[in-house]
Amino acid sequence: MSDDMENVQVEFTESSDHDGIAEGHGKVPGFFKIYVAVTIVWMVIYVYRFTPMFTGWTQTAGLQ
Repeated sequence: MSDDMENVQVEFTESSDHDGIAEGHGKVPGFFKIYVAVTIVWMVIYVYRFTPMFTGWTQTAGLQ
């Protein structure tokens, strides 16, 4: 079975309907970096505040 794949050649060609839009090599916008950083900080604080292992918080205690 491995003999069947020995002489296989694959060629990639651009289709004729290629419009020239491609991934760029631009910089990531500053606001997006800030958004990601704030989201990560928020997740860490949220997990710390609402994980019983760290704070002892429980739904039962919250209802009382």
